[in-house]
Amino acid sequence: MPQTFKYVLAALADIDIVVKYRFALLNSISGEQDALTTAALKQSLEAYFQKAIADKTYICWMAMDGDKLAGIGGMAIWERPASYKRPGGLSGYVMGMYTLPQYRKQGICSALMEKLEETAREMQLDNLELHATDEGEPIYRKYGFKEPKTIVLERSLQ
Repeated sequence: MPQTFKYVLAALADIDIVVKYRFALLNSISGEQDALTTAALKQSLEAYFQKAIADKTYICWMAMDGDKLAGIGGMAIWERPASYKRPGGLSGYVMGMYTLPQYRKQGICSALMEKLEETAREMQLDNLELHATDEGEPIYRKYGFKEPKTIVLERSLQ
């Protein structure tokens, strides 16, 4: 019998969960870091999510298996000057997509993407953006994500 999950919007009371699984994702990509780096990042993430969840500049959906988290996905709302591509000036940056290993390949990431896209439409965002891991790329392409037409360059300031 297929697993049934409940999808709930994260609230301020869920910040510990959001931070915990942000670390799970970051550690799966970059490896675990030293205690000092981790403590500083934890403090920064807690402050960010406290503000951003409250003012709805970060939206997070959680997939629940009873009272256990099965997966999580978030979207930062970015405001920029309007352009032809973004006439309303608002974009959603999909981030923090993470499904616990024992729940993978059960449609959770797809369901979370659908929740985020539905929320983005309700908020009248112009577009969604994301960075994809090799494992996640096929899922995102299925939802119409593609490379931008212009080259994206970045420069670290640290």
